[in-house]
Amino acid sequence: MRTVSAVCLLLLVHHSSSWTPGEVQIDGEPSGVMRSNGEPPDGHCTNRSSATRANPSSAKRKIGSFPPPTIYLATATDRHQYVGLLALLRSLWRHVPVQNKVHTYLTRRGRKGDEVFFNFIRFHLPRLLPPPIERAIWLDADTIIQGDISELYFDAFRQTRYQGQEAGLAVVPRRFSRHFKLREAVGIGDFRKLRKHIYVPADLQMFNAGVLVFNLTMWRRNKLDEKAEGLIRLLHSLNITRFSRMSTTQSSQLPMNLLFLNRNLGFLDRKWNFMNLAASKEEISRGKILHWAGIKPWIAAGRHREWQV
Repeated sequence: MRTVSAVCLLLLVHHSSSWTPGEVQIDGEPSGVMRSNGEPPDGHCTNRSSATRANPSSAKRKIGSFPPPTIYLATATDRHQYVGLLALLRSLWRHVPVQNKVHTYLTRRGRKGDEVFFNFIRFHLPRLLPPPIERAIWLDADTIIQGDISELYFDAFRQTRYQGQEAGLAVVPRRFSRHFKLREAVGIGDFRKLRKHIYVPADLQMFNAGVLVFNLTMWRRNKLDEKAEGLIRLLHSLNITRFSRMSTTQSSQLPMNLLFLNRNLGFLDRKWNFMNLAASKEEISRGKILHWAGIKPWIAAGRHREWQV
């Protein structure tokens, strides 16, 4: 288990949250919190230790100024997943061997289309987490950390799809299933419409975008956020924004999979995005990150009620 100097968490939540600066707690330990007006971070985290509380002017620290290594992690949620987010934060605190506190940047936003905003914010991490930050983990708010994520952070790009090419994203590949073929997911009619603009192999298996490791340097160099925006506009123009078996209003998985159709990917072990929650408890316990894709434990009709917080 690798001990890290600090974890810098970029946390974006809906404005109707009852939290106020300094009130977010993880297992009773207050994390550093800074609220913004919804604009992207200016490159600072806060550390609300007793020393900085006594001297507020010293509270801001440059992202990247912590002694290496530092882990950068991002998540976002709308009003429907507060319970899941709290569980994620508690699990983060329990499973990260960190010498210092978890430094948190909290920005709050509330306007029409929030669910779409929070779902697509992952494409803008290269701007939200500016240089010199080179890497970041993205976790959906419906995940639970069960292992040491420093292993995920530092070893994400050891195995890649194409040897000798820089990978921009590390993902957990899907096991082969017709349910996760892009053609089956969007339907044959929409698939044909899409292929008039982008050649997509008929057997393309979609990876899940809920647990990702970003190579931010590669994204910035190739302006992948701008290319993603182009793909999102294309999908909107074709009215292809959803697919079967998805739980959000619009899909971030479609543009993310299309963006990396011919780009290099890092491949992660399935334990880092474990979604087979109908498995035995022994098998579930081996998952390093559990992902409640689909039915959530905090929904009244949901399964796995023992996981409620």
